[in-house]
Amino acid sequence: NFEHASHVAMSTKKLLARITRPNKTLDSASATTSDNRAFSLSSDPVVHFALVFSALIHDADHPGVTNNTLTAENNETALLYGNKSVAEQNSIAIGWSHFMSSQYKELRQCMFANDKQLQRFRQLVINCVIATDIFDKELKTSREQRWDQVFNNNQSTSSTEASTSSSSNNGSATDRMDEESFDDLRSTVILEHLIQAADVSHTMQHWAVYQKWNRKLFQEMRDAYKQGRNSFAGDPAVTWFQGECWFFDTYVLPLARKMQRCGAFGASYDEALEYAQANRTQWERSGKEIVETWLSEDEESVY
Repeated sequence: NFEHASHVAMSTKKLLARITRPNKTLDSASATTSDNRAFSLSSDPVVHFALVFSALIHDADHPGVTNNTLTAENNETALLYGNKSVAEQNSIAIGWSHFMSSQYKELRQCMFANDKQLQRFRQLVINCVIATDIFDKELKTSREQRWDQVFNNNQSTSSTEASTSSSSNNGSATDRMDEESFDDLRSTVILEHLIQAADVSHTMQHWAVYQKWNRKLFQEMRDAYKQGRNSFAGDPAVTWFQGECWFFDTYVLPLARKMQRCGAFGASYDEALEYAQANRTQWERSGKEIVETWLSEDEESVY
């Protein structure tokens, strides 16, 4: 868990560093408020720390099985959290408990002048960790709706235009939104997708990095299957090749394209998309043989 957490934290920090600053040489009208606000995500130290902290704790005490498995097993933790984002809520509780311990009292006093600032940090952490639950259908739908509201609508960049648009479009939710509220929503969407991208960053990095983490996850899922858990998903030895193809097509590549399209990362995210596409192509070409090799090596290690 900690090795994965460290990798995600490093990827998060790298993505934060890649958020682009508006070009100051341009005419002031060219650097929009939204552009400046996007850059402020990485320049705000509380947001920065919340993201890296979330990356470190997002899989704390992870049981090695999916939320669906925990729910099917009537696991105590699943019952505690109402079968919603079970592993993620558990990780938040553990991470927050450590952060609020007396050991970090001086850190909290240094970071937060009052309880309002502490609660803002807590909410950022909750939002970021919950965003890593990518298989909850309701959460997925909500995130897609937020994305569409920000990037698939011609939202006005000024409150005056938004007000005018609201009148002409019967006051829809997007049109009623003033500039500041819209930029807050845009920031939320970017943060959600940034932590999601960091969580699966191995799929958007060099082939060797992708294979390292791909094998680790395969082994984790297969160990659970051998223990009689995750059985409804089938034996990874049989499903893993096609499952990875599906994951690239339905999640990784769409996510990489969204990160590229949102504009907050400039041209730097082109590289991540290219790596993801190359890994998908290489996996389709050699994935079956790779899984067979893993299985052979695992069998040899038993003897």
